[in-house]
Amino acid sequence: MTISPTDAETTYASVQPLGNGPVLFVGREGGYEARSLVRFALTDTLVARYGASTLTLTLQSAEPRVPVRFRLFRVSQFWNEPVVTWERANTDSAGDVAWDRQGGLFAPLALAEAGPCSLASDTVRIRFSLSPETTTRIFEDRARNYGFLVALEDEGFAQRLWRFYSRENAVNLRPQWEVAMVDTGGNDTTKVLFCAADASIVRRVAAEDRDRLLVGSGVTYRSLIRFPLPEDLDSTVTINRATLWVYCDTTRTFLETKTMQVHLVTGSWNGDSTAVEASALSQALAVPGTSAITFDVSRALSSWVTGATPNNGLMLRFATETSTVSYCPLFGATGPATRAPRLEIQYTKPPRPPGMRTPARGGTEEES
Repeated sequence: MTISPTDAETTYASVQPLGNGPVLFVGREGGYEARSLVRFALTDTLVARYGASTLTLTLQSAEPRVPVRFRLFRVSQFWNEPVVTWERANTDSAGDVAWDRQGGLFAPLALAEAGPCSLASDTVRIRFSLSPETTTRIFEDRARNYGFLVALEDEGFAQRLWRFYSRENAVNLRPQWEVAMVDTGGNDTTKVLFCAADASIVRRVAAEDRDRLLVGSGVTYRSLIRFPLPEDLDSTVTINRATLWVYCDTTRTFLETKTMQVHLVTGSWNGDSTAVEASALSQALAVPGTSAITFDVSRALSSWVTGATPNNGLMLRFATETSTVSYCPLFGATGPATRAPRLEIQYTKPPRPPGMRTPARGGTEEES
């Protein structure tokens, strides 16, 4: 038996913070735009004079790409690494503290630029050079040490997300700030500061695929889907196997290989507050260029037909939603018939009681 979904399909977004992750993202790709925040601890030292300084980020990969320039800005509002997003800077006792300007409140003029960088194999770092005057101004204003924001020079024309190592990596890979100074004894010295907090902030700038079910991370998308159950699937049948088929629209995908999961929905649909079972019913790999994805949902079908749980449908999500920016649009019920979601169910009906058997031709069947 094959069942198509009803028109009860929906996608909801659940924005996940990208602090405490191994990668910092900068750029635009697949409809996403990303910037990165870095902050250093400015400790009091016996300094008579500050010199020039250099802030360095290390690239995670070395694929040849179109040359770009990066810009460094000073951030003007406090942000908290574990919770910061494109819209939210911090949280306090009253709840979320929004950025005064979404995307990170920063000074209108860049402190420095780096590039052009093409990610050639010999280009593994980008360096922002800050003048002695700029370095001095930042240290003298350490009471408002909100860190820096890194963005592309022409964000609207960017075609790639650039990946840098965060402070979660080895010391030699972390963001660092090398500061020249003269101490109170007149000695020239250099101090290297390592990143104390960093995070990426991401938003989706392309229009959402309203005619698709979305599964994604970065800006996290989860999808809900419900199938009607025929009347002959009742508590008397045995579900041998139930398979959920979904199809990714490979023409709109921005996807690294990701594990996609399907969960049993246990309550009414309510966006990112929808109640679902914590453990997945099944999971499968979503692979770039591959459309069909299948899941074993036999336990859900058995639960529905026995009445153990109501048929509130299923939720699709990525198993990991905070470390990688990926986006997988799935065809919905209104898509091509051969690509619409479907349930394939193999089940066994109980044998009919003898008295209800169809009489053999030319005779009658006795009841026992």
